[in-house]
Amino acid sequence: MHYWLKTFLREKGISRTTVFRMESGDGVQIVTLETVEEYLATLDREAQEKVKDKLLTIDSRGGNVLLYLQQIAQIVAAAPPLRTSRQG
Repeated sequence: MHYWLKTFLREKGISRTTVFRMESGDGVQIVTLETVEEYLATLDREAQEKVKDKLLTIDSRGGNVLLYLQQIAQIVAAAPPLRTSRQG
């Protein structure tokens, strides 16, 4: 899906550096579209296909795919940070 999504976004003229800004009680969280792509790459194949189908449906109906991607960015922002082996 990663290659497909990059191509889809390029064809739509949407930059991977697009920033989603979400305000919450904890302040403001910033998530880039590139981060959303990275998150989607961690999903299993079935989940990736569902996201792809949803994006295609939204696009075919003339909808704003960025609104859907922003919903995914909200999921990313709400997720606990990943711990790497360097963090202990």
